[in-house]
Order: sequence, then C-alpha cells, then structure tokens
Amino acid sequence: MPCSSGLSRSCILPALSNRKLSGKKGLHRGLANLISIILALLALVGIIHFFSVQISVFTEDLPIMREQMNQNLYAAQEWISDTFGVSNGIVREWVEEGVAGLTSVDNALRTAFKATTRTLLVIGLMPVYVFLMLYYRNKFREFVLRMAPDKEAARAENILSELNLVAIKYMTGVFKVVLILAIVHSVAFSIMGLKYPILLGVIAALFNFIPYFGTLMGALFPLIFSMVAMDSLQYTLWVLIYFVIIQFVENNILTPNITGSHVSLNPLVTILSLIVGSMIWGVIGMFIIIPFVAMLRIVCEHYSYLKPIAFLLSDRGTEAHAVSLKKLKNIFTST
Repeated sequence: MPCSSGLSRSCILPALSNRKLSGKKGLHRGLANLISIILALLALVGIIHFFSVQISVFTEDLPIMREQMNQNLYAAQEWISDTFGVSNGIVREWVEEGVAGLTSVDNALRTAFKATTRTLLVIGLMPVYVFLMLYYRNKFREFVLRMAPDKEAARAENILSELNLVAIKYMTGVFKVVLILAIVHSVAFSIMGLKYPILLGVIAALFNFIPYFGTLMGALFPLIFSMVAMDSLQYTLWVLIYFVIIQFVENNILTPNITGSHVSLNPLVTILSLIVGSMIWGVIGMFIIIPFVAMLRIVCEHYSYLKPIAFLLSDRGTEAHAVSLKKLKNIFTST
C-alpha cells in the first residue's frame, strides 16, 4: 500500500523510527531517564523530610493536645446537658468512651509508621519499574502498532497519541489542583489561627487526588483537629464554613478548568468508577481509575459500534439541563 494513503503499518513504523533517529539530540535516553528518576526521588525525599519534621513536632505536643481535648469534651458535655436536658451521667459515659478511643493515638501512630515502612520497601522498587517503562516506551508503542492490522494502523496511532495526551493532561492537572489547594489551605488555616497550618493544609490537599470526594475527605482531619486540639469551637465553625466554600470552588472552578476538559466524564460515571477503583485497589485505585476510564472513552470514540458507550461515559447529552452563567443571566433578565 502506498505511503500517501497513511493507512499502512509499513509506512507508520518507519516514520516512528525516522522520528527517533532525527530526534536523537541531547542526552542519551537511559541517562535522561536516570536523571529524571533521581530528581523525582530527591523531591520524594524532600516531601518525606517535610512530613517527618512536621509530625515530630505534632507528636511532641500530643500530651498538651490530649489535655485540651479532654477540656473540650467536658465543655461539650456541659453544653449538651444544659441545652438538651440530657443527664450528666449519660453524657459523661459518652465522653469517657470517646476519650478512651482517642487516647490510643500513640498506638495508631506506631501502626501507621510500621505500615509506612512496609510501603516504602515496596516503593523502593518503583524507580526500577519507572526506568524500564520509560526506556522501552517506544517499544511498547510499536508493539501495539504491530498488533494492529494494516488498515487499522493509522487509527491505532491516533488512539495512542490521544491516550498519551489525556494521561499527561490529567496527571499534571491533578498535581496543579493539589498544589494550589495546599497553598490556599495553609494560608487559610494560618489566618484562622489553627496550629500546624502547613501540615493540616498539605494533608487536606493530598486527598484531592481523589475526585469529588477528596475535599470532603480532606476536611475531616482539620475539623477533628480543631474540635479536640483548639481552645474554642469557633475554629471548627470557621473550618466548616471554609470547606463548604472550597468544595464549591474546587468542584466548579478549579477541577473543571484544569482537568475536566481533558477527561470529559460525567459525574455519575466518575463516582461509580471511584467506587469500583476503591473496591479493587483501595485509595490508590480511586486515584488511578479516572484516567483509565477516560482512556476507555477515547478508544470507544474511534469505533462506530462503540460510540454509544463513549457517549454514555462522556459529559455530553445533558446540555439542555445544565446550569450555566448564560442561563442564569437569562433568568434574572427575564424577571
């Protein structure tokens, strides 16, 4: 088949080889991959050092925080008893049960550190996997193209290019959202007067690797901390109001503009995917399942008999019922 048709695998594979030969400038691929992995490891070491310093300060203050927690719980006991007329004895039993559960923080931290050690041993092998995946990435691409029939070679090339683009855009977009929220959370907690604002802000932001539920899950730690470690429930109220606002901003402004346009999945499919991902791989599955479903949507869009599935997965088809600034403007102008 002549190369001008653009459909033959015999045309596409030499083109890939020529592209690799013509693009051989700068560092050798193996050396470039090694430098990238070293830089990533240095960043990981910096992150681990940051958390170790913050957590060491946090654990040193645990006795003071436990005493403040007891004071807050007994103050809440008096308030509940006076407001709702519940017997002090019943409320005291609730408080004592809560204190007994919360005073096992030390054991929980030890268990968490043991689990972290095991996880680090597994993560230690990841640089090897990443290096080999980067080193052989063109080989994997050519493998897929060789598996495709001649008449499907051009389509396979387009699919691979789109899959690569959506994965990169989604991952970089999520990292941008998490970085922005880490800074915003830390500044907001500092303004509120919370202790350890940077630690709380970073922990809350990290949960945003999980779409939709991330902000709510990340809010739990600052909320609990403000209730048991601060000297007034006013901090809890401010944290609650803040996360209600940030949930709206993140779901309607940040994520749709940074990652949503590349993924293009409807919320129902996203939530169901998160549930399935958590059932299979836990929290990690909730993070990686979305780009996989987005890739499935892209593959389905390239085949006519699979386009209905792509339509079902996508965010198209509900434009008539979607809320937009234009519709809101029309409502207010008509009234």
